Amino acid sequence: MTTTEERYHVTTLSHNKKTGPISNFMSESKTCPDTCPYLESSECHAKQGNMRIHRDRHDQGKYKSYSFTELIGLLPTAIFSRIFRCFVSGDLPGKGDRIDGKRLRKLAKTIDESGKQAIAYTHKPMSGVHKRGDVKLRRANRRAFDQMMSETKNFTVNVSCDSMAELDRAMDRGLDAVVVVPHDTIGKKLVSPGGRRGIVCPAVWSDTKCCDCGKGSPLCAQKGRNIFIGFPATGQKRKQMSLNIINQGV
Repeated sequence: MTTTEERYHVTTLSHNKKTGPISNFMSESKTCPDTCPYLESSECHAKQGNMRIHRDRHDQGKYKSYSFTELIGLLPTAIFSRIFRCFVSGDLPGKGDRIDGKRLRKLAKTIDESGKQAIAYTHKPMSGVHKRGDVKLRRANRRAFDQMMSETKNFTVNVSCDSMAELDRAMDRGLDAVVVVPHDTIGKKLVSPGGRRGIVCPAVWSDTKCCDCGKGSPLCAQKGRNIFIGFPATGQKRKQMSLNIINQGV
């Protein structure tokens, strides 16, 4: 794709067995943080299996896509379900590690005004949580993120953590957080080293889907929930990823 503008691919009704029949959209891989520890090793779920096929096709311009302005125009319409997923691949607006605060706030405002509920996850580095990336950029990202989250009611962006240490730091700062746990994690309930309570995503161990999780209010969409969500490592490299998680202490 020759344009430098971020493009978005929309799925009006997902057939994914974990999400259920809800809408979603993906951004381009250039929105993924450069400092993501899983990019080079291809352990990222978006670089494996069918997701990689869809991601590559979108990056190459082989799918119908929308500009940010066009996406904003679509969100309030009937084409999007009441509950939907943002950035199933890719990350928040902004190239690489950077968060584009202006666009992020516009997205949140549109979701609120539509009366719908949206779920997202971000792996962009933020001050107080991550130790990777430029210090000034981490601070700017955190300011943009905090401002957006303080203004929105219906848009929940979960901070993706690479270790339990990061998770504790995120939750200590009042952030809604998720973390990848070893693929062979046993049990539904989790506890971090800092004593934070968590639960393995219900879609992993039950018939629950995003569309019916939490009786219509998915756990990952609940702001200030005070529990974290654990996602067992998946894909062909899940064992290596599990070892990395166990050895990751900062």
